[in-house]
Amino acid sequence: MKKINLKINTLEINVLLNLSSLEDNSVLQDTQRRVARSILLPVFKRLTGRSINTHPANYKMSFKLSYHEAYYLEMFLQDFNANLGVYEWNVVLQLKNFLNKELT
Repeated sequence: MKKINLKINTLEINVLLNLSSLEDNSVLQDTQRRVARSILLPVFKRLTGRSINTHPANYKMSFKLSYHEAYYLEMFLQDFNANLGVYEWNVVLQLKNFLNKELT
């Protein structure tokens, strides 16, 4: 199975973890969203482990995702509208663009 190599820094990891906490507060009714959440939960746990380590604030690291994890991460990022801050919105757009390019 194809692995997607995501290069992400610690600030971007923190943005993703903040978005995941926003998603946890919502009520998931749809089956597709429940499947996405169950697939992304281990991804967010791995991201949390990477962000807790003692890295400088803008340390770039490699993070491997399986195809289905990358697909559902892209779907997860598409749920967020432009009501985020400027930096967070930019991180979301960059990650969506990268994942879309790698998945095609």
